[in-house]
Amino acid sequence: MATFVLLHGAWHGGWCWEKSATVLSGRGHRVTRPTLTGLGERAHLLTSSVGLDTFRQDIVNHLLAEDLSDVILVAHSFGGIVATLVVDEIAERFCRLVLLDSDLAIGGCSTFDLLAEDVVSSRLANLVDVRGVPCFPSPSGRTLGILDNGLARSTESRLTPHPVKSYQDIACLTRAQGAGLPGDYIICSKPNYGLSDTGAPKAQKLGFTIHELETGHDAMITEPFLLSDLLDQISSAA
Repeated sequence: MATFVLLHGAWHGGWCWEKSATVLSGRGHRVTRPTLTGLGERAHLLTSSVGLDTFRQDIVNHLLAEDLSDVILVAHSFGGIVATLVVDEIAERFCRLVLLDSDLAIGGCSTFDLLAEDVVSSRLANLVDVRGVPCFPSPSGRTLGILDNGLARSTESRLTPHPVKSYQDIACLTRAQGAGLPGDYIICSKPNYGLSDTGAPKAQKLGFTIHELETGHDAMITEPFLLSDLLDQISSAA
């Protein structure tokens, strides 16, 4: 059986993986779903110093503390940026990288550098202050591709503002993008959030296998069972 580390994206926390983690655990896999500093149940830890390196260290420390190896790292959305840095540092702990509607970090670039100028301008124009920390406000569920009103409302109630510093920080890589790991890229196509337009071509150049789920960006919330089935298949083929 496989060992999965499920890494959330901006605004979310480990909570968003609950249903998929339950399914995968029920099939005998070992599953962890850490939450990044300042988000989710760790929102009280948000300070002005929390940024991309904090998030990298969160996941590196998680793997070391839990003594996890031969890991399939599944990273959603902004989590793919963090995952790129983590596998760059401790590639020997992983056997596969799975990007869920995500992107990869580029050495010498910030996450803002990977986004369209109008997207960056819009986000910077709508920042909120959280105890003196500039943050992106939580988006609507519909923005994340959650079209069911009840599910959208329950998700919105758990989202937390995300520190802008993590999008401004420059990514530093010492290895080739993806650290030479085999991988998979999952496109969430209905509706298309947009990250796959840049993320999928990068993953394809790295030799990753491309998959598609006909659901919104937050597939682990809208289609947790279909996503679990796909991750199970990926682990069997690894």
